[in-house]
Amino acid sequence: MLGTGYVPTLKGVLKRSPKVYEFLDSNPDRQDVLHTLIDQIYGYVVANANKNEPIQVDDVSAIVEFLMLLQNEHRLALFEKIRGSKYAVYFGQHFLKNTRLAEVLYAKRAIAA
Repeated sequence: MLGTGYVPTLKGVLKRSPKVYEFLDSNPDRQDVLHTLIDQIYGYVVANANKNEPIQVDDVSAIVEFLMLLQNEHRLALFEKIRGSKYAVYFGQHFLKNTRLAEVLYAKRAIAA
């Protein structure tokens, strides 16, 4: 059991820390934490895009792995923040190209339409 003071961060996601997943498993009602992590991922994408730097393959993999464990509404929350922004192409190049995340996002959006 994790201490009550632990809150997952993007750093933990990138390091694939088991604590992140333990926290999410034992605190499914903490939507605020999920939204904060989505915001941190968005900020990470924006910062790298603004510097015109590619995101490390391992970081992309860790983020996709994390997103795949979430309910689709949370993946879509990130996708909707980016879609239509100047970061959409950058996000697509790094996170959607050749990943299962793209299949899930596009399939869910097609079903919802």
